[in-house]
Amino acid sequence: MSRRQYGFLIILVILSSFAGGAIASQERGHAANHIPQIQKIIASEDFLLFDEAGKVHGRWGVLENDQPGLLLNDKVRAILILSEAGSPSLAFIDATGKTRMRISLSDEGDPSLALMDKDGKVIWATPEIQK
Repeated sequence: MSRRQYGFLIILVILSSFAGGAIASQERGHAANHIPQIQKIIASEDFLLFDEAGKVHGRWGVLENDQPGLLLNDKVRAILILSEAGSPSLAFIDATGKTRMRISLSDEGDPSLALMDKDGKVIWATPEIQK
């Protein structure tokens, strides 16, 4: 291969690289505006909610004791969980990590509300349902 052919080949490779990059960036821009096809099933152990900087603001997944739950913010302030029987419970947590209020349904469907002090001690709770 002559020196002139070699130089031509180098220039052709460089121009091809720029053209390929331009086409790829154009296609990526169209893909951002395209609505993806809806999937019927998405499987995961956890779903995380991030902001643009990559900071986690929420988590939906399997929590401690293999319970499904929803955590909000990077510091846990609210938790929605289900018991093994499927009964829901919503807990509100203060800035120190102590549960201060819990709203739940028993496995039989009876509602309850409990308020706790700063040490986590119950200070008020709904009376037991009369049967």
